[in-house]
Amino acid sequence: MIKIDNTYLGFSENLKNINDIYSSFKGELFFKDILEHVSVQFGLEYKQLIETEFKRCIEEFADLIKINDSIGNPSKFTMDNLCISPSNLRYIYHSLLIESKIKRWFNKKEIKIVEIGGGYGGLCYYIKNIIKDYHINYTIVDLPNIINLQSKFLNDVQVDSKLISCFDTTNINETFDLVISNYCLSEISMENRLYYLNNLVNKCEKEFYVWNSRSFEELNLNKYHIEDERPQTNYEQYNKYIFSI
Repeated sequence: MIKIDNTYLGFSENLKNINDIYSSFKGELFFKDILEHVSVQFGLEYKQLIETEFKRCIEEFADLIKINDSIGNPSKFTMDNLCISPSNLRYIYHSLLIESKIKRWFNKKEIKIVEIGGGYGGLCYYIKNIIKDYHINYTIVDLPNIINLQSKFLNDVQVDSKLISCFDTTNINETFDLVISNYCLSEISMENRLYYLNNLVNKCEKEFYVWNSRSFEELNLNKYHIEDERPQTNYEQYNKYIFSI
């Protein structure tokens, strides 16, 4: 059974009355500390990676960025004539990185993805809009109050997804092609992590994580390829990309 950590209990409680803060949630301090804190410098580094690693131009995502930034009043900065929240650039880079793995792993056009810990729905939004060569069936598992935020945001940006309370994980009977968890699975308690690994991850063919913890011992490392995060956003240099071989 999932137990809410104190850090996320407070975060979740702040989202209880989402209609009261929805117009400015990305600018709220409690939210920026958890999910909307990519710096301008890191934003520029993500931008460079998008251009060099994937040969994609930021301007082609301008309309998606504009839609995302029109919701929640995020802090924005000017980069190459675009006034944007740098968090967009991380979502775009991670979406392109995940797309590259999907192309390598799967020889089919319909992909079922489940994300553990979906923030406000930003990664879902970008994956569904960027990965156009596949029909993406997307599920997010999260705390109920956070699901309320995801539901409102994804409805506003017209992205279809399935949202499931983390307390109902054992009732999920379907299997998935890919499980994603960017900074969530590695941040929660070991007890909760093992719960997800034993009740959800075991129903997924492939895995992709951005891991920001020194601890890997609960993972069978023979199953994974491990790379340093790009850019490295932890000052102690231990964040990793961990994904299926």
